[in-house]
Amino acid sequence: MTNENWTISFNAAGVKTLGLPNSVLPERAYKAKITGSEPTDAKKEERHGEKNILVTVAITESEFAGATKNIYIPEPTSARPTTAKFAQQSWVSLAQSIGVPAQALTGQVQIAKADIEGRDCFVYIKHQEQKSSTGQTFIGENIRFITPHEYTEAMKAMAAAGVSVGTGVGARLSTGGGNGQVGNMAGSIAAAPSQGQSLGALLQQRPA
Repeated sequence: MTNENWTISFNAAGVKTLGLPNSVLPERAYKAKITGSEPTDAKKEERHGEKNILVTVAITESEFAGATKNIYIPEPTSARPTTAKFAQQSWVSLAQSIGVPAQALTGQVQIAKADIEGRDCFVYIKHQEQKSSTGQTFIGENIRFITPHEYTEAMKAMAAAGVSVGTGVGARLSTGGGNGQVGNMAGSIAAAPSQGQSLGALLQQRPA
């Protein structure tokens, strides 16, 4: 290696850090925060042409605090019954995860970008065998939103099994780097042509 001096120049205005590597996290429940959301065609091919909303969350506990994960949720307007049901269940899970009472989720519900971003939530990461675009098999993650009660029950099960939850140096890392804020979501997501109740209003029904 030569010992030559070098200099680079670039515009750093508004550029965020890379953040923590997006490695596979241990299989368990996590506290998190929703940091971004946007419509995307990613996953469209494997979900029969359905569009998705990409929701980015940042883990907020344990030694993995600061790690970001992406959750793809289909828009709940699919003509395919199986996709439509999965979408509805996914959005109900997200709503309850950020604190909307189950009894408040009746009839049509309208969800907007501003309703979910910045909200604390709970997610569960489960390991799952997946295949790459080249056909190679690898262990990936199946990530979904869970309710506060489901989080509590999962943590109780971990404690009963003697599994400790670490709070190492990673827990002190700022979640500012790689915060997953990915553009603007135009409009809102309606569960049906009728907009119904807004998620923001339903959040006001949380117990004090």
